[in-house]
Amino acid sequence: MGDEPPGRRPKSRAGRPFALARRHERRVGKITDVLLDHVAHGRKYADAFGTRLWIHGGGRRRFPFALRCHIVAMKLAARRVMSATETTTASYEELEQAVLDHYGIEATHHHLALKRPDITGHVLEYGRGVPAILMHGGDGEGWNFAPLMAELAGDLRMFAIDRPGYGRSGYLDYSEVPDLRAHAVDYLASLMDGLGLESAVLVASSFSGIFALPFALAHPERVRAIVIPSYAAGVSRYAAWGIRVRATFPRFGRGYTEAGRTPEGQENLHRNLWGIPPGGLPDVFYQARSAGSQLPGCEKNWQYLRSRIIGLRGTRPEACYEDELKRIERPVLVLWGDDERNAVGPFRKATSTLPDCRFVVLPDVGHFPHMQAPTRTARYIREFLHSVPAA
Repeated sequence: MGDEPPGRRPKSRAGRPFALARRHERRVGKITDVLLDHVAHGRKYADAFGTRLWIHGGGRRRFPFALRCHIVAMKLAARRVMSATETTTASYEELEQAVLDHYGIEATHHHLALKRPDITGHVLEYGRGVPAILMHGGDGEGWNFAPLMAELAGDLRMFAIDRPGYGRSGYLDYSEVPDLRAHAVDYLASLMDGLGLESAVLVASSFSGIFALPFALAHPERVRAIVIPSYAAGVSRYAAWGIRVRATFPRFGRGYTEAGRTPEGQENLHRNLWGIPPGGLPDVFYQARSAGSQLPGCEKNWQYLRSRIIGLRGTRPEACYEDELKRIERPVLVLWGDDERNAVGPFRKATSTLPDCRFVVLPDVGHFPHMQAPTRTARYIREFLHSVPAA
């Protein structure tokens, strides 16, 4: 068979292995080995993937041999994946420390054996004063609060957590979590027990709202106050149209996730989606975020969790606590950035049902006030906590 003319796409049957190769690699990552029982077909798929080919003779009598080949192939592939994972993890931990060093934070690392869920939970402890649990947004990590931690070192004993499945915390497949509400309550209770905390201030950024709100409803005695830096998931049924599309249609969600695999992509996301201007954060911050987003299981979990919380109509009922906010009697501070991409109206209306809520609008600030304007954010938090009665 002669070569295809330049620029001409292969016919459907001839190009099928290549189309399948691209589709499979988008789903599971780099394919390293192909095992088939047909030489011609196997050769096409191996060429399409650019991998080694393992052939067995077919038939049930030959199956044990095929299985042995498959096991060998999987071991070789796993060895390469493990090596890449170790490199990624080491790079991430070095960058995490570089961010902490940049902000002058000498944090204590805790690796807690949690009971619910049964994983290791990673926590950064820094500062002295009233205990506060800092919960990152989306697919982030605890160190994302470094700019704010540097400002509040003398006011709060801060515990910046890596939520399950992110940062240095153990992996958790959220598709196997049947009840997000029960999971959030159990996780924070287990975390606080492991840290020896009877109560704490909860600082919930973005998607961590679905952790703070149900916990405050279930265990009000363990919550001193709640701080919400700008939008938090679960407060209102409303969600910006862009996040609805990315959550509902995997194709758009993947593009958003893949864009964050490089420091440059992270900087663009922080500028275009979250309102942080160029130079608003140090380069090492974006480098560490890029490395964190590529830790094993992170992308998969974030894509799934996002689609489970948000749909085309907004926040899904499973993750929406708007009708229950009136039962949260602890003081709440909302610091809303006026460059926030989510509309302020629905959020202000929802939080107006809270018995004790202070709503502050920060000019020229986007989705992450604790990153973009840590000094102003710290000042408002400090003033707010001074007015909160002692536990």
